[in-house]
Amino acid sequence: MKKLKDKKRIKRLVAFSTLTAGVLVASIVTFLWIKPIQGEEAKQASLPVQTNKEIPPHKDNEEDKTPEVLQETKRLAEKFVIAHATLNPNKPETYLKAIKPLTDERVYYYLSADDSHKPTATEYERKVLQLQSLPIDDNVPGRKKWQVIAYVEIKDELGNRKKEQMWYEVSVSNSSGSWKITGVGVK
Repeated sequence: MKKLKDKKRIKRLVAFSTLTAGVLVASIVTFLWIKPIQGEEAKQASLPVQTNKEIPPHKDNEEDKTPEVLQETKRLAEKFVIAHATLNPNKPETYLKAIKPLTDERVYYYLSADDSHKPTATEYERKVLQLQSLPIDDNVPGRKKWQVIAYVEIKDELGNRKKEQMWYEVSVSNSSGSWKITGVGVK
């Protein structure tokens, strides 16, 4: 009976010690994490906020001012997305022929080495139904970015169909006098 009481006391003592140690560690971390404002930071914190500062004007890239460039880069981004989003179970590698003239060598190399374009049980076939393209602000001269949303119909191995969205961020750059896809992100 005495051993049982001693074991219970030891368990309570261990639990209390663990809790106390946890609170102590949390207090020390909090104390070290929050540093007092000193010196120059204290002076700036006490200054009133100035809201009448001039905002520098936004400088568009030259290609953003030319409608032909916007149309060409958008057309190229959409053509790429249609080719990349489509999945043909009979010829899964055909998209590579379609994207080769649209992409620079580096992007084509990475896409040709990517295994994600092979049919699976859940994504056996994919067909693009519609696209929605939006320009993305980009301040790099000679490059235009597009957010392209592909509305696709996906068919699984059993023939079941569902509709989904595939989101692409496509960078189109002017390289050697022609526009090419130089970057792709898929979500």
